[in-house]
Amino acid sequence: MTTKIMGTPSEGNMNDMEIMVEHSLEYRNIIHDYWTLASRPTLTESEADRLEEILHKAQSEPLLEFLLDEIDHILAHELGLLDEQFIKHQQDELRKAIDQAWCEQVLLEIRNRSKAIQKYLKGKGFYTGAIDGQIGPRTQEAIALLKKEANLKFERLEFFDVETWSIC
Repeated sequence: MTTKIMGTPSEGNMNDMEIMVEHSLEYRNIIHDYWTLASRPTLTESEADRLEEILHKAQSEPLLEFLLDEIDHILAHELGLLDEQFIKHQQDELRKAIDQAWCEQVLLEIRNRSKAIQKYLKGKGFYTGAIDGQIGPRTQEAIALLKKEANLKFERLEFFDVETWSIC
């Protein structure tokens, strides 16, 4: 008995690429029909029905959907419908938006963690200020008091576990 480990082909079995090619060949006629229909400027009613049938089938068959997406991309190039500069610009804008959203999420996490630390310190009687997420002089003083009482020597509160509300 041969086994397949981590996507590598085993002796006697087809590898993933061969399997994909074999399944792709099963879609050959469908792909040909799609290419023919999608490249026409107008369709008859029966052609539109066939195109709809192909698209409906692709919704439940991921490989066919992938192949049709590739055909759409090739057709878009063939027909001059893709503006590479515009696509690059859109990708850059998306990257900036994702980066900004990520930074905002990190800042929110830091603020929430800081609030959790302040709440913990207040519960232990070391902190009397507002639970506002700002690590100012009062919070720093409370951290110093906690470290002194616990005889801790670390410099940062990266060892504070907000899940268990304890120093790790």
